[in-house]
Amino acid sequence: MKDKLIRLGIFLVCMFCVYQFGLKPMIKKDTSIKTTSGNFGWAKKDLIRESDKYDVIVFGEEPEGIAAAVTAARAGAKTLLVATGNDLGGSICGSLDFNFEPDIGINNEVLNRGIFTEIISALGNEISPQKYKSVMEKLVKSVNNLEVIYGASLKSPAVDNNIIYGINLVVDGKEGSYFGKRFIDASKYGELLVKCKAPCFKGAEDINLKNVYAPVSINFEISNIKWSEVEDSLSQDKIERLKGALSAYKPVNANFRLGKIKFINEGDGKIIVHGLEAFNVNVADDKALMDQYYIATEEAKTFAKFLKDRLIPFQNSVYEKTADKFSIKEYRHFKGEHILTVNEALQNTDFIDKVAVASNPIEAYSSDDTNEKYIIGKPLQYSIPLGCIIPLEIDNLFMIGSKISYSSLVSSSSASIGSNITVGESSGIAAVYSLVKNELPRTFVKGIGSKK
Repeated sequence: MKDKLIRLGIFLVCMFCVYQFGLKPMIKKDTSIKTTSGNFGWAKKDLIRESDKYDVIVFGEEPEGIAAAVTAARAGAKTLLVATGNDLGGSICGSLDFNFEPDIGINNEVLNRGIFTEIISALGNEISPQKYKSVMEKLVKSVNNLEVIYGASLKSPAVDNNIIYGINLVVDGKEGSYFGKRFIDASKYGELLVKCKAPCFKGAEDINLKNVYAPVSINFEISNIKWSEVEDSLSQDKIERLKGALSAYKPVNANFRLGKIKFINEGDGKIIVHGLEAFNVNVADDKALMDQYYIATEEAKTFAKFLKDRLIPFQNSVYEKTADKFSIKEYRHFKGEHILTVNEALQNTDFIDKVAVASNPIEAYSSDDTNEKYIIGKPLQYSIPLGCIIPLEIDNLFMIGSKISYSSLVSSSSASIGSNITVGESSGIAAVYSLVKNELPRTFVKGIGSKK
């Protein structure tokens, strides 16, 4: 009887996630922000507060981590968000990667809603690092029960019998211990998971390709731009002409090529240019990564000069700066209770315990000097199951972001910013629900399975 009740509870919370992150994005037409308090505090009366312990600790200030922390706190959980930087910019600002395009599903419906919609609505049509940080700060400050620590470095986790119950941090040169009931690793590369010795593979090792990773991107900022002229060049009747002009660019370095070029309006005559890609970069080698970064900086300046010489909207442009770091799509993939595969995505699989819905094309990259990119499939829409965020061999811990339990190929589709934020929001719900039911997170998957 107890097992049946647990399964029923798991089914109900999964159905809530299905509605919130699966069905509602498909049926709701209104795109305005509605942050009503209808579901706020739903778990507060069922949570047992302990003065020396947080209900949920989120490690990492990536946007999906902020979404997880805000969701858990809104549910009524005493929540701690641990930021390794001095603000909430994360790798988004460091790499100038503001690609907030949502996944689009069947009938042209937007698949990423909830906190993702709140963020992009607050950002509006002009996105800059300063504005992004401000939006995230306001989002965090708008929630009760949420504390933020800045400038923290992770020394070690506190683990007993494969169950994490605390983390040891160094903040302002002082070491301290923080105890929690549930943990969510939202760091870019899984720093907490690594220290918990969670199993993983790197890059394309799952298909027997060692030291092979998806291309990295170098983004840059230019000024003295009239955005109206850039918008005009992107209009439907002129976009093919723009693509033709861009196709004439010949990279100086053989490892570089143009991907999907995107212009982000920062306002004040500034834009960010996305899409210059570097192939054959070993992201696991810090020295190689730094060497490639210096080469990428020169390539970015060359491409900026090409834009200035060839395109009228850029004729008076001024190169301002290169992003502080590459935008890295993949590094580690941690193994979870379910590994999402290419076949499942291409078959538009709908998991009963979905935590997000995605639809982006699946890409493959050459592992030789040809530097080619291939589209191997275009799913209509598929779901990401709960098992992908439950790591193997360590309990009380969720994982979110591009590092979760995806095969290397499917991650090219499923690890968009929009999907990551949606998965983060779902992880906050799942973490709190597991506390309400007093069950380890793994029980969810073991109890119901990732049934289709």
